[in-house]
Amino acid sequence: MVDPIEFNDALERVDAYLASNDLDAAIEYLRTLHAADSAEIISELEPEQQAAIVELLQTDELADVFEQLDEEDMADVAQHLDVETLADVIDEMEPDRAADLLGELEPEQAAEVIEQMDEPDEVTSLLTHDPDTAGGIMNAPPPRYAASGQLLKPCASSRPSITMKVNSTTSMCSIGMGI
Repeated sequence: MVDPIEFNDALERVDAYLASNDLDAAIEYLRTLHAADSAEIISELEPEQQAAIVELLQTDELADVFEQLDEEDMADVAQHLDVETLADVIDEMEPDRAADLLGELEPEQAAEVIEQMDEPDEVTSLLTHDPDTAGGIMNAPPPRYAASGQLLKPCASSRPSITMKVNSTTSMCSIGMGI
């Protein structure tokens, strides 16, 4: 098990490696972290830094990172990959997250990626769900929380019919569907 990290310290460490052009050390450090931590760090980097990092990560490592990014960050980071590499990464991802990523790409780019995928059927079938249908809601990303327990993105902004109440003293969360 990886020890909990202080996000700002981890980000500063990666920034320091990148500032000294030590990409190998940055990659090795990111590999010691949980994919969610690596994803959060990569999402905070400048686009040029993101490009340098994702170029050196293996396909399976990229898939793990992409699965932890929110949709907007997935699309931003994906812009640093060529179509073939992106297709390989999406092939390694869980189908629902892969569909989320494809849904964030420009339609032309998504079509090119799908053409390059080894087995696109399971992923493309998920692209047919309207976000406001049961299939779309069931495939909605979970809410994200800061270390303090504060909700980073309110559910109401991503799904107007879902409300969430967090009790920070008990770390309990209740979700209600507004019908």
